[in-house]
Amino acid sequence: MQCAISGQAPIEPVASTKSGHVFEKRLIEAYIADHGKDPTNGEDISTSDLVELKNPRQVHPRPPSITSIPALLSVFQNEWDAISLENFQYKQNIEKLRQELSTALYRFEGSVRTVAKLKKERDDLQNTLSKLSVGEHKQVAGDGVSSQLKASPLPPNLVSKVSEVHKKLSSTRRKRPTPEGWATVNDIRNFVGLDPAKASSNDDCALAVDKQGNWAILGAVDGSGVIYDFAHHQMVRSFSAGEGAIKDIVTLESKGDMKFAVAVATGFVKIFNGDTELDSYFAHAGSANSISLHASEEMLATVGADKSFAIYSIPEQVVASRVYTDAELLCCEFHPDGHLLATGDVNGKITVFDVASGELAATFANEAPVKQICFSENGIWMASITRGSKVVTIWDLRKTESVHQLDFGIKLESIQWDYTGSYLAGVGVQGLAVKHWDKSSKQWSEILRKKPQGRVIRWGKDARGLVILLKDGYLAVAKLPK
Repeated sequence: MQCAISGQAPIEPVASTKSGHVFEKRLIEAYIADHGKDPTNGEDISTSDLVELKNPRQVHPRPPSITSIPALLSVFQNEWDAISLENFQYKQNIEKLRQELSTALYRFEGSVRTVAKLKKERDDLQNTLSKLSVGEHKQVAGDGVSSQLKASPLPPNLVSKVSEVHKKLSSTRRKRPTPEGWATVNDIRNFVGLDPAKASSNDDCALAVDKQGNWAILGAVDGSGVIYDFAHHQMVRSFSAGEGAIKDIVTLESKGDMKFAVAVATGFVKIFNGDTELDSYFAHAGSANSISLHASEEMLATVGADKSFAIYSIPEQVVASRVYTDAELLCCEFHPDGHLLATGDVNGKITVFDVASGELAATFANEAPVKQICFSENGIWMASITRGSKVVTIWDLRKTESVHQLDFGIKLESIQWDYTGSYLAGVGVQGLAVKHWDKSSKQWSEILRKKPQGRVIRWGKDARGLVILLKDGYLAVAKLPK
C-alpha cells in the first residue's frame, strides 16, 4: 500500500470511505484539520470517515532525545511529510488550472471563429448592398431599370446637355476676364476677422453660401439645419433632413428663392426651398458623403459608402446614371465645364470620370483617404487634401500629375478656389490661410493668415470675404473693414 498524499508506504494506514484511497493517518488528519475535504476528490470529510486498516505490527523504538541522530531523522521525516503534503496540493492546483486554461482556450477559439464568421457575413452583406439597394423609389431615366442594378451612362438628353455646356464654357474659359470689383491681393491682405456669430444651436458640420453672399445654409450632425441671413446677422429659417447627419450641402441658384440640396448619412439626398422639402430620393446604400452641382444647374452628383456615384436629373427628378467603384467614396466635384466628375475614396485614390459615358478618364494617387477635391476655374488644375494633411496637392489634368505642393502649415479640413482661380483658401483646427498664384511670375505666395479654427471655408461675393464654419453652430466672417 502507498499513501495517496506522500506516495510512501504508510505506517498507520487509513482508508477514506469517500474515495477509497489509502493515507498515512497523521497526514490525512492534518489535511482534514486544515481543509475538511478529501484531497483526492474534494468531497467533504471528517476523521470519522476514515477506516483504520490492519497492518503487520511493527515494533518502533522509543522516542529518543532530540539531540540524537534518530531524533533528527524524525524531524526530517516530519519536514518531508509537510513538503509532500504541500507538493500534493500544488499538483492539484496545477491540474485544476490546466483544466480551466484548456476550457478558456476552447471558448476563446470558438469566439474567434464566431467573430470571423460575423465579419465575413457583414462584408458579404456590405458588398451586396453596394450592388443592390432595397427601397429605392427613383428609377433610371429611359429604360425604367433600377439604378442599383447596373452601371449606366447618361440618357441621350442629358448627354446633349453636358456636351452643350462643355462646349460653351470651355471655349471662353481661358479668355475670361476678371470680373469688375473682384477682390485684389491687397484687399485680401487687409481682411479683418469679425466676432463669431451664433448661427444655430447645434454642432454643425456642413456649410454652403449662395453666390450673392446673402445667406448661408448650415447642416448639423442630427439632421437639422438653419438658414443664416448675413444682412440681418440672424437665423431666418430652419429645416430638417430627418435622421442622420447632414454630410454636405450645395446651393441651387434660383431668383428670389433659397434652394439647396443636402446629402444625408442615411443615404438620402433632399432638395429644399427654404424650410420646404421639394424632393427626396434614396441615393446610396449607406451614407451619402458628398454632393456637387453640375455647371448646367440641372444635375447633381453624389458619392457614398456603397462605392458608387450617382447623377440625378433635377428637372426630371430621376437618378439618371450610376457607376460603381472598388472603394467607399468620400468626396466628389464636377469640373467647371461639366464634362468630368472627380471622386476621392478611402484608399487615397482620386478618379476622374467622363460624365456622359461614366468611363474612367484619369486617376491620381494619394497616401491617405481623400478629404476634399476642388477644381480651379482655369479648367486645368485640381486641388485636393487628404485626411490629417497640412499640404494641398495641385494636379494638372493635362499631365495627370502633381505640379504644386502647397504647405499651409495647418491640418486642413476644407479648401476652396475663388472664381478667378488666383486665390486658394484653406481652413483647419489651427486657423486659416489664403495662397495667391501670380500668373506673371508663376509663383505661389501667402497673402493671409488668421486664427479662426474652422471646419468649412467658403468665399463670399466677389471674393471680398471668407465665411468660416466653426464649432457649436458659430460662423466667422473675414472681410474688408468698413
